[in-house]
Amino acid sequence: YLSVTYGSIVGAVIAPHGGFAFAPELLLPNSKGRAAADAVHAAALSLGQFITDLEPTLIFISTPHGTALSNNFAIYLNSYGSGFAAIGSDLHNKTLPPTNVPLTPKQILLSPNISLNLTNYLRSLGQNVSGITSFADSEPAALRWGEVVPLLFVPETIRGSTRFIIWSQPLRRYTHSPDMVEELRRIGRLTGQYLDTLQDERVLVIISSDLTHTHLASGPYGYSNASEPFDLAIGRWITQPYRNANDLLKAARDLNSKALSCGFTGLVLLHGMLFDRSGDTLR
Repeated sequence: YLSVTYGSIVGAVIAPHGGFAFAPELLLPNSKGRAAADAVHAAALSLGQFITDLEPTLIFISTPHGTALSNNFAIYLNSYGSGFAAIGSDLHNKTLPPTNVPLTPKQILLSPNISLNLTNYLRSLGQNVSGITSFADSEPAALRWGEVVPLLFVPETIRGSTRFIIWSQPLRRYTHSPDMVEELRRIGRLTGQYLDTLQDERVLVIISSDLTHTHLASGPYGYSNASEPFDLAIGRWITQPYRNANDLLKAARDLNSKALSCGFTGLVLLHGMLFDRSGDTLR
């Protein structure tokens, strides 16, 4: 996590959305995978106090698994969001069906006015972004694991009182994420600048992100020797994002077509929002 002292953005969190991060007991005790899941779970739980201390009034969350458009970034314009995470679907085991864990409270408050203003601002600057409203705003926007798991690590008192901006990465991230780096930096920088103009808000940024999906030959995506170098590059970047920017923007970019990190575009967006500008203090 990061605390920042730049405008209205007061902090940023990179949060996992995999079922193992929420429920490590899905994995066998005393296994290597269980130990790793326990560590990720403990780290994710520790975010709660950090977020509480920030006292956010508005939370911006980037998701790679939301309602996605083919080309444009999408910003949800509904008044509310609601949904669940299918915990256990990561196992890809038909004999162990997933458990649907609902988001509580049942509905979270979105920010349709701020979200629409952000959409219009970015479009006026020629950015590939669209607002999206589901069901004529007659019911909440549907949220699933990419949003719900990170939000379950946000204390419920904050989930129930804070407003949210939901930002969905486009489908082209699956095949063109290396080509999107400069665009993500630019749109991230512009989004960060807009959020900083909200003088009455304390904005927390949450990036929903898992890392490599190709660590195991037995996994659904197979093994790639790009997996460990990708994760290490992200670790170096987030430790010193100014000095090690190229670990994200070049090294990880070149590895992601084999590493298959669903969160890569969100991480580059975050870099644009915070680290392509000056004045940030990290911890």
